Amino acid sequence: MKKNKLSRINTSINRYSYFAKFILVGLSGTVLDYSLLFVLKSWDWPTVIANICSASLGMFNNFYWNRQWTFSKPQDKSYATQFVQYLIVSLIGLGINTFVLVTLEEPFEVIFPNAQMGFILAKVIATGTGFIWNYIANMNWTFRGGQTRVAE
Repeated sequence: MKKNKLSRINTSINRYSYFAKFILVGLSGTVLDYSLLFVLKSWDWPTVIANICSASLGMFNNFYWNRQWTFSKPQDKSYATQFVQYLIVSLIGLGINTFVLVTLEEPFEVIFPNAQMGFILAKVIATGTGFIWNYIANMNWTFRGGQTRVAE
């Protein structure tokens, strides 16, 4: 009985450890994403193109660090297989992110007309929405072999 309880505690710790690392990696990608996005927007790039370019930079950063650090246990998938899976998940996440950003940008700019506050708020909401998708899909599909099973 004690061993089963310890196993559940260990599973909970692992779950939070992966999530905390995923957040830290995601924050580094978000800094890259937002930095490039703001530069491209300051050069008057269209929102969709600027968002795709900047989010792609963040995605490549996140794949590297998630594979090397967050889910660093030995992988049962090749680098190429995992990258393709990550790319599929990320492209869906990018679609979600871009849809939310473009949908909210104009209405928020009406509400917050100064200093592109509407655009920034829309991007923050879009990032949070994409994060949820990316975490669930990558943990359960892309990096499944590099973690202790946490759904037990």
